Amino acid sequence: MHFTTLTPKLYLASNVRNVLTAVENKASVTIGGVNKTIDAGAVYKTDAAISNKVRVVETALTTESDPIVYPLGILTRTTVLTTAQSFSTYLTGTTAQNIFRNNYGFLAP
Repeated sequence: MHFTTLTPKLYLASNVRNVLTAVENKASVTIGGVNKTIDAGAVYKTDAAISNKVRVVETALTTESDPIVYPLGILTRTTVLTTAQSFSTYLTGTTAQNIFRNNYGFLAP
């Protein structure tokens, strides 16, 4: 299915989770005085993967956009520095990276 086929049926919202919820619930919106049912939306593949109510019909190639990066930082004013450092080490370690990749479909950085 081509993107141009889906365009008239797309729902745009403030974030992808709102789009996912609208598609899952086949939400109804009024656009230009016309009531429409939400049939499709553009969300991250990882968000679509957590839903059993949607079906991925098209996937953008990784070369079609910049990588999506989830930065991690530890605040200098933290009162739990050791815990924060341990959590950071865990998230960047093999166990967590395998969970992100195998369970949720994230790509390795």
